Amino acid sequence: MDSFEKRKLIKSVSGVTVVGLVAGLATAAVAVVSGAAVASAVTTTTISKTLNTTCTIPVAGAQQYTAVVKATIPTSAKVGDKVALQNFSISVKLNVATTDALQILGATTLQGSIKSAATLSHATPSPLSITATVPTTAVPQTVDANGDGPAFSITATGTSPTATFTSAGTATLTATTVSAVFNPKNAAGTSVLPVAKQAIACSFNTGQSLVLATIPVAATTTAVSKTLNTTCTIPVAGAQKYAAKITGTLPITAKVGASVTLSSLKISILLNVATTDALQILGATTIAGSITAGTSLTHATPATLSTTATVPTTAVPQTVDVNGDGPPFTITATGTAPTAKLTSTGTAVLSATTVSAVFNPKNAAGTSVLPVAKQKIACTFDAGQSLVLGSITVTPATTVAVSKTLNATCTIPVAGVQHYVAKVTGILPISGKVGAAVTLSSLKISILLSVPTTDALQLLGATTIAGSVTAGVTLTHATPTALKATATVPTTAVPQTVDANGDGPAFSVVATGTAPYATLASAGSAVLSVTTVSAVFNPKNAAGTSVLSATQQKIPCSFDSGQSLVLGTITVT
Repeated sequence: MDSFEKRKLIKSVSGVTVVGLVAGLATAAVAVVSGAAVASAVTTTTISKTLNTTCTIPVAGAQQYTAVVKATIPTSAKVGDKVALQNFSISVKLNVATTDALQILGATTLQGSIKSAATLSHATPSPLSITATVPTTAVPQTVDANGDGPAFSITATGTSPTATFTSAGTATLTATTVSAVFNPKNAAGTSVLPVAKQAIACSFNTGQSLVLATIPVAATTTAVSKTLNTTCTIPVAGAQKYAAKITGTLPITAKVGASVTLSSLKISILLNVATTDALQILGATTIAGSITAGTSLTHATPATLSTTATVPTTAVPQTVDVNGDGPPFTITATGTAPTAKLTSTGTAVLSATTVSAVFNPKNAAGTSVLPVAKQKIACTFDAGQSLVLGSITVTPATTVAVSKTLNATCTIPVAGVQHYVAKVTGILPISGKVGAAVTLSSLKISILLSVPTTDALQLLGATTIAGSVTAGVTLTHATPTALKATATVPTTAVPQTVDANGDGPAFSVVATGTAPYATLASAGSAVLSVTTVSAVFNPKNAAGTSVLSATQQKIPCSFDSGQSLVLGTITVT
């Protein structure tokens, strides 16, 4: 091989390797900033980033390269959202010298992998890595009049890791490290580089921004911190003024139908000097008990709530100053606030309404120094102050619960014709656009099997029953219009008890399943109705043997006439 050929080989091998590396780097880095994996559509944007990289290539030494990275990322997200790469591509056009080098090496294909790392702020995990695959790509074998092969492109792809946003702010995705394995092969499928030479070390050039993208992350909760002036009547000390601080966390927004609460609830009260003096006079060395706060929440049910928070055993200061007074000290009660369901849109305002306490001071021997009746402390919030703790913006619900009870008739072996109550439950979207795919999610079909059915199963020697329930449904303004959903009945115990008449009790079987999707086809009110029902019941004895033949397990059923079979509606726009 002459010097010109060697020079061409050095340049081309280095070029091919680094191109793959940079592509992989971009792949990994962008993969971290994917769109939020949520059911609702998110607004996205396409990023394009050029990165300069230096890689140390066998024989060629340090070489510099660039790659253009494109990806689709969400324009915004919320704390708690998971992100993973939505569409991305890293395309690098390998130059003529690269093709020449590969041809000289005898390579007919090129493949490999690139491992890259990045960090994503405001998320966990923050450090992320991805290995992107360069698939087997044909190396051109043609040459022009000068003996040069044509340029060609390679594209590296990989599976994105996911991260969860943990705090509000601007989440920044920054590339950190990159490395690769590059493996060109000849027509026989043999690598034309030794394994040790296939591992390539790279670094990003200094002086350039390694920020690949940023995503604004909005908070989903807000901190509540309210100090309220309170008056309590304390044994020995009498009426005392305290500063009571209520802290917790409220959701910023929620939908109608959502359950909300003031989480991480704490109530801290700074007990004054007079209170410490009274406790010392009583011989108390510790104090424990509880604080009960009443609250109200508009746009919700129940509208009034009560929370009791526990005061752990807290030391009562025993020191005194030159006047013989003990110091003030703080007690902090923690508890779980009850939940309320939001009922209408608007601003739900949470306000404190009442407060009371139970204080149980004890002496060094652990004996209460107040009788039980005296431990109940009457308190009130002082007039002239706002008692509002916080608010929640309540937005319209996007789904509605389906719950329909239907009368059905089935023909059961031994028992004959039986009348059952079947309950269909699930969740429907309230509205959807033409072209949207919709389904009845969280599908359940519960059937209360009658006393004669239990008797028949006991006569057959059945101890368990399993199977499935199939419901036919129609959805107007959609395609397909007719659908079938089969829900599974898990193995369910057949009652073995009998009453004084020798009858077993009625019992329920609950089938769960996934309803099929339909595509909304035209505007209007899409009505979901149930049309048909059938079942497969497979009762078994204690030995696990079916007590009915496969044919007998097929149970014909029908919905009784004279009842509405509508499960729900979807407004199609």
